[in-house]
Amino acid sequence: MRQVFIVMIAIVVLVGCRRDRDAAPGEVREPDASVKADVRGERGRGGARLNPARVLQVRLRSATPGYAWRLASGAGEDARVTQTGTSREQTSRAGIHNTDTWDVYTFRTVRPGKATLVFEYGPAAAGSDQVSKQYVLDVEVTR
Repeated sequence: MRQVFIVMIAIVVLVGCRRDRDAAPGEVREPDASVKADVRGERGRGGARLNPARVLQVRLRSATPGYAWRLASGAGEDARVTQTGTSREQTSRAGIHNTDTWDVYTFRTVRPGKATLVFEYGPAAAGSDQVSKQYVLDVEVTR
């Protein structure tokens, strides 16, 4: 019985390693790391550490109607982290009219080094430069 259990563990590990390989181009896969931020003041800061070829998801709460988060800098500039997607999601909470809106950014780590992603929160209207909040995410891509 013990040998069967050990073999089952080995299979689970091997399947997990196979699933963790690089996704094919265009393939959607679950993030390897996720950062969720609800910035209450004017500034927030966080950090993430991943290996190359990993998926990082950043979820920023958008609490004001007509406002949204936007990536101001950091992705693609030095090829350590590249942006692969953006979406907006709503989640429900207990109670009447309690929904949260999240701006979701997806990135792929490219090569070892450090990158700083800067997100700004302001009116979603095109051409608006007004910023009411900022979130900085320090990303370290390790070997």
